[in-house]
Amino acid sequence: MSADAVEFIRGHGGQLWVWAARPRVCCSATPALMHAATAAPTVLSGFIPVRSAGLDLWFRAPSGRLPEVLEIGLRGRRRPRVEAYWEGCLFVL
Repeated sequence: MSADAVEFIRGHGGQLWVWAARPRVCCSATPALMHAATAAPTVLSGFIPVRSAGLDLWFRAPSGRLPEVLEIGLRGRRRPRVEAYWEGCLFVL
């Protein structure tokens, strides 16, 4: 996790939710995109708790697969938001 992402997450409750999901309107070959939020998503099933950087990280792995590296960064200056990267990518490999 980047230092500015940790600071942002702590300022927004100290919890981070990370999951992968396919776009709703597209073909079946589209890779699942990574999502990250400081508020819990509407569907909470399948998330596992992971302790990282003194924060509560909740992660839902697609099909039970875990990345070797899960990176968390902060993007945007006017409207900052956290982003998750599956081994450096915004989509699941």
